[in-house]
Amino acid sequence: MIGTLRFLWRASFTIACILIITPLMGLTWCLQARRTTRRIMRTAFHLGSMVYGIRIRTIGQLSRARPLIIVSNHFSYLDLFVLGSRIEAAFTPKNEIRSWRIIGFMCKVAGCLFIDRRAMRTLENKHMLARALAAGDIISLFPEGTTSEGKGLLPFKTALFGLAKENNVDVQPVSIVYTKLNGKPVDAAALSVVGWYGESYFFPHAAHFMRQKNLEAVMTFHPVIRADEFKSRKELAGRCRSVIEEAIAKVLASEEKKTPLDKSRGVKPNNGG
Repeated sequence: MIGTLRFLWRASFTIACILIITPLMGLTWCLQARRTTRRIMRTAFHLGSMVYGIRIRTIGQLSRARPLIIVSNHFSYLDLFVLGSRIEAAFTPKNEIRSWRIIGFMCKVAGCLFIDRRAMRTLENKHMLARALAAGDIISLFPEGTTSEGKGLLPFKTALFGLAKENNVDVQPVSIVYTKLNGKPVDAAALSVVGWYGESYFFPHAAHFMRQKNLEAVMTFHPVIRADEFKSRKELAGRCRSVIEEAIAKVLASEEKKTPLDKSRGVKPNNGG
């Protein structure tokens, strides 16, 4: 019953965003008020994270360097709420999302930059992102290209790291780790509730998540990496990947130490019950 009430409240908020915030973003984008659009989107993600019960602990700070590219791991559409509530960024969904009826439309009016993953479109993608950087946008990239099962990082696609190399743009790695669902450590069962991957459909998955009480996440802003310090885009991508991978392992190890008994909070072990 409580889960159903949560779902109804959160679904109502979602509909309100679609009916009110989305047209507002569309209007400001059409008026070329780029920064205003980004601020509205950040506000929407911030409100969404609170309504959906996503508690975010942030470590480090967003770099003030501009132009700037953010690269992070990708596990779920919830990553957008974590990142988007803290950064006024231009997100880069895959081109296929453009044709999705509701989400695709929302991405368009929010000024998202659709990435065509085909190799023949790499140069076109770079030019589009370069124009966005020149306009003052912070670009947010998910180098894995798709969401993973959360058991480890997928290989990073390196093509768009060439944009940083060619234009000497600073890159800031960001790691996102979901640590607790409904107050319990995220185990194998919880991974399927939080993560969206494989063949699962979006709306049933989102509806199930909206019935949950809360979700805790740790987001870490790592020191900026200078693109000109690396010989190739592959080396740059490899460095970013290793920073994110090490940070995820560190957060998970820290959470495991708390699991047996966190005396400061009185948290008992999660035995799957």
